[in-house]
Amino acid sequence: PRGLDDMRDAAARIQAAGLRVGIHTLTACIQPSDPWITPEPSPHLIPFDTYTLARDFSPTDTVLYVKEQPSARHDTVFTYSGNGNAIRIDKEIIQYSEISREPPYAFKACKRGVFRTKPSAHAAGDQADYLQQRYISFYPQPDSPLADELSACIARVFNACKLDQLYFDGSEGMMSR
Repeated sequence: PRGLDDMRDAAARIQAAGLRVGIHTLTACIQPSDPWITPEPSPHLIPFDTYTLARDFSPTDTVLYVKEQPSARHDTVFTYSGNGNAIRIDKEIIQYSEISREPPYAFKACKRGVFRTKPSAHAAGDQADYLQQRYISFYPQPDSPLADELSACIARVFNACKLDQLYFDGSEGMMSR
């Protein structure tokens, strides 16, 4: 209930008993409820693919037309082990549940302003980033300011709790080791 204070106290009690303390993290994972996602998604999230809007996209439109054929690896649901269905355009994240891989190319049945982002108008020619997702999380681009911030948060917990070990799990989602 007291967050880091409770973690620090628990680690100290474990170490006082003569044991070592470590943590297992999904290291690079950023939850959709995190301030790096909502209300405005970081521009430093990994885009798995990038598309160009073929038509204007009003705040109430539910079909997103793109110039490029959507990749076969895109999912239509947001699941733990799937690739996800989230697209970022500027400061809005959109989720879709249908894909048209035949012309006109489109992401359909779009839910606008997901993860408490704000639906807004987007112009033909704007960039739409299909976001890298795994474990119900997004990822920072390696070597970005966002990756540095995330690393600093992990280091703060490690140092505050005087931990003996840290297991970096989940970094495969950054498409880099």
